[in-house]
Amino acid sequence: MVGSASHSHMNCAHLICDRKVGSFLCAKEDIGPQNMKAKSVEASANNYASQLILPSYLVDPWLQGRKISLDLASSLGNEFNSSLTAAAIKLIKRTTAPACLTCHNQSGMAWHQRSLSFPSELYLVSELHQDTDAFKIVFGGMSGMSKPKKEPANRWVSGRDTYLVEVTTQSIKLPDSTMLTLITLGK
Repeated sequence: MVGSASHSHMNCAHLICDRKVGSFLCAKEDIGPQNMKAKSVEASANNYASQLILPSYLVDPWLQGRKISLDLASSLGNEFNSSLTAAAIKLIKRTTAPACLTCHNQSGMAWHQRSLSFPSELYLVSELHQDTDAFKIVFGGMSGMSKPKKEPANRWVSGRDTYLVEVTTQSIKLPDSTMLTLITLGK
């Protein structure tokens, strides 16, 4: 499971989802692209655990009418006793806004999650741009959560006419020294 959500929730999800398979321990090598069956099982367990910790039937009304941000993800995490990462992923999966969540380390992008309305013709840039707060946090020692900031989209995405588009971004350094960034298109 992503973030610092309880390991017992993950094992519970595996026990329930994988009881016919007979195995519920997820190793790092099981979730890589080299083992698609294990990756599918892991994704299913993660989704189930997410429903235990952050059930959609409670999150959806809580989210209604609120503009997504990492501040909102932090509030959601506090409200439901989950990690910031798990809450941010849940927001991305439940929002109607064109948004994306990225996780970077000093080597580049580790993973990302797009909302359903994030345009498929936009490609995420794997390296952090030097003029972003995320870059300053990862490489320059800036700490804490950045304020939401409007900036050129081509710092974060590539695709047709991205130089004409603005995004709003917000970043935070996670306990494992990776950088979580929420990117929303347009307004």
